[in-house]
Formats: sequence, C-alpha cells, structure tokens
Amino acid sequence: MNVDLQELRNWISLFLLVTGGAIALRTYLLNQRQRRLENSFRLLDLCKNSLTDGDILSWHMIHVASSEQAGAKPGFFVDKREQIPFAELFSPNIIARQSIERFCELFNLVCFEYLQGTLDIRLFYFEYGQYMSTTYYWVSSVHNSTDFVKTHYPFFHKTFKKHERHFSTLPHKTISHLE
Repeated sequence: MNVDLQELRNWISLFLLVTGGAIALRTYLLNQRQRRLENSFRLLDLCKNSLTDGDILSWHMIHVASSEQAGAKPGFFVDKREQIPFAELFSPNIIARQSIERFCELFNLVCFEYLQGTLDIRLFYFEYGQYMSTTYYWVSSVHNSTDFVKTHYPFFHKTFKKHERHFSTLPHKTISHLE
C-alpha cells in the first residue's frame, strides 16, 4: 500500500478549505440576521419617539369611528353622525390628518427597509401590526382605489400587496378592541 503524501495533503487542504468556507458563510448569515434584528429595534425606537400620545389617540378615535358599531359604512368613519370618507383623513380640515400621515410615513420607511432586507419585520409587526393593517386599509380605501397609497406611500403599498398573506400569520399586539 503506497500512499502518496502529496495527494493526501491536497485532500486534507480541500477538506479544511471547504469546512472553513462553510463556517465563514454561516458566520456571515448569522451576522446579517443580528444586524436585521438590531435595525428592527432601532426602528421601533424611532417610531416610539416619532408618534405622540395625540397620534395614537387620533388613530384610536378613527379606528372606533370607522367600525360598524359606530354606524360607519365601509370606507368611511363617523364624525358627529356624519359619514366621512377616508380621503378626508388627508385633507387639511381634519385635525387627525397629521397623525395619520405620520403613521403612513413611518410605515413607508419601515416597509422600505423591509424590502431592502435590512429589517426583521416580525418584531415590528408584533408591536405595530394592528396599526399597520388598519392604516393600510384606510389609505387604500381613499377614493375606492389603491392609487393614493401607490403614489404617496409606495413601499407601504408594495409590502402589503406582496406580503399580505404573510402578515396575516404573524402575531401582533391588540391595540384596540371593538365590541
């Protein structure tokens, strides 16, 4: 039995090279996952600092006013017993306008980061899922078309159209109950 030491050395080198490459690839992937997680926490902090108590109160009041229990038709909310379309949320005469715009702008940023692959959406959706899905419904109901949301908040729209089924399976906090 004649063993060629050069060939054995080449096989060992190949094995070590493949093993090292696999370890390096796994380390890179775990590092990317950690960075997405850190970015998620940063965006959560940004949202907590950007949204005021008044914004959250405005969202809650519109959420209640847009329910069937309040007598609202789909695509409308009720204010002083008057049916008001969601398009009015973006007109200057509604006090809650800036609050809803702030929500949309933040969600547009979050969705941009998610589409870039720099964010783990599960953490963000857990904290803001009800806000996101409800606000998306309101914005996509403006003028009974998604044109408004496509134009003004394109990443928010693209993310919801592309991942709507995925979002429905994610857990989220219940912010507001309607009875």
